[in-house]
Order: sequence, then C-alpha cells, then structure tokens
Amino acid sequence: MFRSLRWRITIPFTAILLLLLFLIGVLTSNFLKSIYINDLQSRQVAEARLIADDLLGQGRLTIPPGDLDTLASHWSEIIQERVTIITIDGTVIGESDEDRLTMENHLHRPEVQSAIKTGIGNSTRFSHTTGYSMMYTAYLGVNQSSSQSVIVRLATPLSEIDGNIRQFQTVILGVLLLVALFIIVIAGWIAARITKPLGELTREVQQLANPHPKISQNHDYDEIRQLTDSFNGMSSRLEALLRENEKERQRLEVVLEHMTDAVLIVDSSGQIVLFNKSSVNLFDIDEASALKTLAEVSMDHQVVDLWQTCIKTHQTNQNRIELKAQRKQVLAGSIFISDDGQGFVILFFQDITHQEQLEQMRRDFISNISHELRTPLAGIKAMAETLLDGALDDQKATKRFIERIQTEADALSLMVGELLELARIESGKVPLNQILIQPGEIVLAAVQRLTIQTEKAGIHLDLYLDPDLPDIMADPARLQQVMINILHNAIKFTPTGGQVSVRVEKTAETITIVIADTGKGIPAGDLPRIFERFYKVDKSRSSSGTGLGLSIARHLVEAHGGIIKVASEVGKGSQFTVQLPAPE
Repeated sequence: MFRSLRWRITIPFTAILLLLLFLIGVLTSNFLKSIYINDLQSRQVAEARLIADDLLGQGRLTIPPGDLDTLASHWSEIIQERVTIITIDGTVIGESDEDRLTMENHLHRPEVQSAIKTGIGNSTRFSHTTGYSMMYTAYLGVNQSSSQSVIVRLATPLSEIDGNIRQFQTVILGVLLLVALFIIVIAGWIAARITKPLGELTREVQQLANPHPKISQNHDYDEIRQLTDSFNGMSSRLEALLRENEKERQRLEVVLEHMTDAVLIVDSSGQIVLFNKSSVNLFDIDEASALKTLAEVSMDHQVVDLWQTCIKTHQTNQNRIELKAQRKQVLAGSIFISDDGQGFVILFFQDITHQEQLEQMRRDFISNISHELRTPLAGIKAMAETLLDGALDDQKATKRFIERIQTEADALSLMVGELLELARIESGKVPLNQILIQPGEIVLAAVQRLTIQTEKAGIHLDLYLDPDLPDIMADPARLQQVMINILHNAIKFTPTGGQVSVRVEKTAETITIVIADTGKGIPAGDLPRIFERFYKVDKSRSSSGTGLGLSIARHLVEAHGGIIKVASEVGKGSQFTVQLPAPE
C-alpha cells in the first residue's frame, strides 16, 4: 500500500511539513524567549531608573545604610526582584535579600562596569551570594544639580525565567501538534486528489493495450505527455531568458566596474544596495563591509542632502561638492528610479580634483605672468613717457632711460624665451642629444661657471664626486642647465659666509646629485608648489628672476627618466636631490 504514488506523495510531503513546523517551533520559541528576556530587561531598567530617581530626588543616599536595606527590601516586595544599591566605587550600601555586610565590593561586576560606562548594564551568571544563576540589570543614576550618583541593580533568578519560557514552549508544542495532525489529513486528501486523475489515465492506457479496448484507440488521453512537452517548452524559454538576463547582468557589472565615475545605488531608507569599484576607491571603504548606509560611507552631509532631495522630489540633480573627509572635489549627480513601488536613487560622483587643480594652476599662471610682465612694461612705458615729455633734450638722461628700456626689454625677451623653452620641453618637441658621458663632468662644468658668482657673494662651495661614477646616457647641455638653475637659486638665497655643497654619488639603481645650501630655506606650505611655473616663495615677488628655472629643471630631469625632489627647513637651508637612472 505504501508503494503507491499517493503515499509516496503524502509521506514526504508530511515529513517535510513536520520538519518545517519543528523548525518554526524552535525559532518561535527562541524568538519568544528573546522577546521575554528583552521585555524583562527593559522592565528592570525602568524599575531601576525609578528607584534611582527616588533615591537621588528625595536625598535618601544620606540616610543610614540600614535604612537603605529597609528601602531595598520594600522595593523588592513591590517589584518581586532582588534590589541592590551600589555607590559609584562599587560599595554595596543597600541590599534586599542578603546580608550587605558580608558582600564584597561590586565595582568589577560586568553589569556595574557597563552601567558606569554607558549608563545601563546587563549580565547573566551564577551568583555566589545566592547560590544560583541570576539575570542582573544595573542602572546608573546621576543628579546633575547635586552631582550625586548611584547604581541600582535588579536581579531575577533564571529559574523563574526558564519556567515562564517552558510555559510558552508547552503552548507552542500543543499548537504545533494540532497543526501537524491537520496537515497529515490535508496532505492525504491533496495527494488523493492529485493521484486520482493519474490513476484514471493509467487505467485508460491499460485499456488501450487490451485487444478489445472499451474506448476508441483514436481517443487522445496523453495529457501527461502534453503537460511534459509544455513544461519542457516553458523550461527552454525560461532558460533562454535567464541566459539573456545573466548576459545583461554581466554587461552591467563590466560597465560599472570599468566606469571611472563612482556609482552608488541607495534605497529609500539610505541603505547602499549596489556600488562599483570606483566608489570603493573614492570613499576609501572596504568592499567586504561596504553595504552600509550612505551617511556611514560618505561621511558628508552634502551627499546625504543630495540623496534626500532626489527621494523627495524624484528629480535629477547635479551639484559640485567638496568631500572634506576624502579631500576631493567631485561633480555629484542623482537619478531617481522606481521598482515595484520602492524608490531607489542612483548617485554618481565624478572626481574633478585634478581638473580643479589644473584650473587653479591656470589661474595662478595667468596671475603670475601678468604680474611679471606688468613691472617691465610699466617701467618701459614710464621712461618712454618721460622721454616724450622733454627728457630727449637731456642727452645724459636720454641715454640712461634708453639703457633702462633696453634692460627691461632684455628681461622681457628672457622671460618670453624661457616660456617658449618650457612650452617646447613640456610638449616634447625639444630633442635630447643624448650621449654617453660622465655625470661628474656635467656637474663640474656647472660649478665652474658659477665659481665667480660664489666668490663675489662670499659663499663657500664644496664639490664631491664619487670616483666610481659610471657613464650615463644624457644631454650634457640640458643637464648642465638643470644644475645651473638649482645652483643659481642656492647661491642667491644663501647669505654671505654661507655654504653650498654639491655631491654626486652612485646608489644601487640611480645616480644621485644632491645640492644643499645653508640659506634661509623654504616654508613647508610652499614646498609642494616650488616646481610650478612662475611660483615664487617671496609673495611680494621682489626677488629677481622669472620663476621658471625650477619648472624647466623638473621637466628636463623627467625627460631624462629621472626625478627631482626638495627638502627644506626655514632658517636652515634647502636640499635639492636629482636622481637619474643608472646604466644597467
């Protein structure tokens, strides 16, 4: 009997449902236990707070400890829980159930420690005072006006809690047994209804096999085959749809992962449901813990405001935002999408920090070059006007003015020449005539050209060349220009009696040239911009020079595959380091 299709359906179906009911029963029991314990803890917190407020509000902390024991016993009778009154240093000054004088200091009890730190503490453990397991709840009460504080701890035996929970479990078990019996009956009835048409179909098929069938052989009773064919067709179509959806999903993932813009999809509650790799890099978050709220990830109220505005208005927005935590400028946008009545917001962030920096550099460049051109042009104009106003009759003054005009014109010519040179270097249009040469020869030539200048300035110049320096591929004229630009600045900003030292050494992978001086140094805030065009540490721009030398030096060093660095301290001098690749 149990081998029939009816029982093959009924028994597994019933077994599965019974197993599910058992799991539901266990989960429900645990859930109710959790609710009961949480409610008990909440009740204990409320009761402990009332007791603490009464102690602090009525000024009862100053009464004798014996009276506090009486009060604790009184409250214990009302709330049916053990009451302990503890000072902030852990001393028990009131106890409802035990002899307070035999009790040890409670400062290091978990619930007391937690109450001191957070205001409320809970713990469950075996009580050596009572001899059985208890659940403790402690509350820290503080009177702001009198600066008094007290900890009220309530305790309930776990046996009482377990008894109440067992009552819940008994009720749940009875309900589940009734439901299980009902399911068995329903499962048998459903199985009979399902198998009845199959039984009829089987009998008709058997009749078709009879030499003398009772029904026409042309009659089609192949519903099962039709059902199977329909299911197979549906399965094939569904599989094709799933494959297409998977392809679309993969294409979407590829697009998101390779987008340079950060993309976050946030639901109406502010929870991030999808993000791409660029957003991980932008907001500096861990991919494993990235599914958090938007506020936790962005740490910026402007981003949250952008999301909230889009949720409320359902309109597309776009703003320029400065992410202070990430120190970046972004172009942020939001798009609202609706899915089955639930709203989502797509937030995208385009990092424009580099563009902003370039724009700032462009503005500074225009400002600097305008300032540099204004001074010589103003001088030329003033002297020309003076000559036109009658100074031409004075030959000595005329000669002096013409010489000044020529000097200013030479300065303008030098500036324009350096600008053109820098533009050609930056664009890569200046070819490097590289040959195999000793780096010491290049540095020595630059030092010799500036020897007279150092002697006039009263500066001592030291030169050290590593005797084991190998030949390198370099453009001697260009590298000598780099050395002269750096040395010229070192000499110019070093006072009389100072020292400039030049060292050329070979390290494992580089040829290192170090030019150090004992000059006035460069402020730390100016160091990152020292190699920019026209940038001068002297904000008044009263010092001579175009401000292009270090910028040209940096581009020439980089054109040789090297790097240039600077370290400086105000009042102690500066040190420029040029590292060129050593031959393999």
